[in-house]
Amino acid sequence: MNILSVILILLLIHILYTDFRWYKVNLLVICCAILISSIRLFNEYNIISLISNLGLNLLLLSIIFAAVFMASLIKKKKFFELMGSGDVLFFFIAALSFAPLVFNLYLTIAALLGLLLYLINTRQTGKNNKIPFAGLMSLVLIGFMLVDLTTEFSCYNDNLFFNFIAG
Repeated sequence: MNILSVILILLLIHILYTDFRWYKVNLLVICCAILISSIRLFNEYNIISLISNLGLNLLLLSIIFAAVFMASLIKKKKFFELMGSGDVLFFFIAALSFAPLVFNLYLTIAALLGLLLYLINTRQTGKNNKIPFAGLMSLVLIGFMLVDLTTEFSCYNDNLFFNFIAG
């Protein structure tokens, strides 16, 4: 088991706990997780694959952030009223942790769980509540990392993703 993966999982557990508990994420913990994710990424790829995969992930993040920005204009709210700064920073940890297709799968699962949590909270309380999305994304990332560590599935390889699905 890779020591960097273990450290990253511990940092993700901290993010999960603090975001669900206080709806806040420690900036130092996020920065450490970004650093460790970057080191793990550089260990996995050659420079050409690294640039293309990270570029595609960052392009997708740009589209997501543009959509949130447009929603903030439509709702006449500030960007960070719709999405917390911890959520924004956590997206970069995720972008550094996946190949592009696996990143799309990760974002889809995290978004669906976020929507489900929002619907459950709204239904129980009768009002719009905040969703600890960085914590939720952290939980999903921990799940992906555990599958990565215990099977031949790799978060950094889209070909293995296809093979994993095909059986």
